Amino acid sequence: MTAFRGLMALAIGVVPALVGVQAAWGQGSDDELFADRWLVAETARLEALDKVTGRVSVIDLPLDSPTQFGTLDIIVRACHRRPPEVPPDSASYLVVTERRDSAETAAPIFQGWIFASSPGLSALEHPVYDVIVLECLGETGASVTSVIPEPAIDSQDSGEELDGSE
Repeated sequence: MTAFRGLMALAIGVVPALVGVQAAWGQGSDDELFADRWLVAETARLEALDKVTGRVSVIDLPLDSPTQFGTLDIIVRACHRRPPEVPPDSASYLVVTERRDSAETAAPIFQGWIFASSPGLSALEHPVYDVIVLECLGETGASVTSVIPEPAIDSQDSGEELDGSE
C-alpha cells in the first residue's frame, strides 16, 4: 500500500508539471506566429513536362509575363512563399491557356493556385502537359496575411439565451 501511495504522489506531482511544460512550449512558437503569413515574391520557378517527348523544362517566370511551353501559354499572376522561420512552401496563381488553331481564341484551361508542397491538391489536368510550381524567388518586401474569419456562434447553438436583462 505504501508503494501505491508513492506512485500516486509521484503521478500527482509529475503530470501537472508536464502539462505546464507542454502548454509553455505551445505558446508563442514560430509555427503559430507565422502560420498565416506569406511573403510576396517577384518570380515563380515552374517545372513543365511534355508527356509525349519526356522533355522537362524549368522555367523562371516573372509576374504577369506570359511564356509558351508547347501549345500552352502560362502567366503567373501571383507568387507567395513562406518566411524562413517556418517549413518551406510556395504558392502561385497561374492562368494557363492552350492554343490549338490560329483562328480559335484561346480560353483558359486552368486558372488557380498551385502549391509547391502538394501539387496534386490543385493541378493542371492536361493529356500532354504537366506544370507544377517548384518555388517562388525574390522578395518585394511585402507580406500577405491570410485572414480567416472566426466562425459565428449562434446563440441557439451555444446554449445561451439572449435577453436584454444582462
